[in-house]
Amino acid sequence: MGGPPPVGTTKARLDPFTKDVILQFAFQEVGHLRAIKNTVKGFPRPLLNLSAEAFGNVMNSAFGRALKPAFDPYANELNFLLASYVVPYVGLTGYVGANPKLQSPISKRLVAGLLAVESGQDAVIRGLLYERAREKVQPYGITVAKFTNRISKLRNKLGNAGVKDEGLIAPAFQGAEGKLKGNVLAGDQNSVGYDRTPEEILRIIYSSGDEHVPELQKEEAMAGHDDSVSSEKKSSEAVNDIPTFNAENMQNNMKAVYYSRTFMSIMGGVIAGILGFTGLNGFIFYFLVMAITSVGLIAKAGFSIHSYFDSWNQIILDGFLVALMSFVLFWTFAYDIVHIF
Repeated sequence: MGGPPPVGTTKARLDPFTKDVILQFAFQEVGHLRAIKNTVKGFPRPLLNLSAEAFGNVMNSAFGRALKPAFDPYANELNFLLASYVVPYVGLTGYVGANPKLQSPISKRLVAGLLAVESGQDAVIRGLLYERAREKVQPYGITVAKFTNRISKLRNKLGNAGVKDEGLIAPAFQGAEGKLKGNVLAGDQNSVGYDRTPEEILRIIYSSGDEHVPELQKEEAMAGHDDSVSSEKKSSEAVNDIPTFNAENMQNNMKAVYYSRTFMSIMGGVIAGILGFTGLNGFIFYFLVMAITSVGLIAKAGFSIHSYFDSWNQIILDGFLVALMSFVLFWTFAYDIVHIF
């Protein structure tokens, strides 16, 4: 049906493996377009801005500030994969949302077939990024996981329909069966794909949060303002109230909890042994030591638990049984040395 060609594309610097995967995806999309044209009435291709600047603006919006230097999706394979993370999942959720509304069996078959391959493409991209989730994207010093989390939270914000998008590392309650933080595939509480309405898709694609107003129109309305100031302001407003989740810091916090409990259990066991505690008295002493440890950790967190942990259970109960074994070991060891030998 024609339409203007995409603008802003640049040849990406990809390693052979990533280039092979992306090339397969590209030719698959050619087949998808052919299948769509053969099944339903086509429409002219809209103007697609695939410039480094356009993707850089998305990343700036995701982080609420201008990344310096500007994010370049064509610089290397990792940046390209992160840029690829931005688009496919939105279309995937659109297919899920559209399928129940279709009446024609032919259209339903088409959408189901497209969804099968699109979901596979998204899974491959997420899998490649998940393997490098802890790796820091240079020169920003920000992990791959945090990039995906910020992008997903921005899309949730723009979609304005709750959580329908999840990064590679999520709070445990969002993971599979509410047990895992690893999130290589996103899904709801039943691990079923999220759905989005056409209105939600437009809010995200327009990057405006309004299905009636493309971001371009907003920029034109502000043409009298300085470009850099207005861009930074819009980026800040887009994610101003999005709560952030840093998986790397969360892991470090949990390590601090385990180290603290282990250390206090060893010290408590030695003290219990020296004081000659036996039987129930020793275990009561252990519970007292752990209670003091929990209070100390809560105080260290400034009594703002959810700023550092997923839930109260992590700071009160996690590591409790593991520390008990250390306590018993040093309790009996100290008791034997002081009161028997």
